[in-house]
Amino acid sequence: MNIIGNFIKGVINVSDKITGDDNPIEEQKEVLKNLLQSGKDTSFGKAYGFDSILKNEDIQTIFKLNVPYFDYNEINERYRL
Repeated sequence: MNIIGNFIKGVINVSDKITGDDNPIEEQKEVLKNLLQSGKDTSFGKAYGFDSILKNEDIQTIFKLNVPYFDYNEINERYRL
């Protein structure tokens, strides 16, 4: 399955666990952390150092600085399994 499919599954799994607490920012940080954790062993995750990003306290900033935007076709061509 391609990396995008794995991320979509991760989002669905994580969103099922969100309880609707009062702090959406912290909830989004947790979603990012879970997605990085589930994607760290993929070719995309290895290329952009998801494992290293997870070791930082401010993962959202490190992610933003290290992972560029891609459109679907570009990411699918580069990281097809």
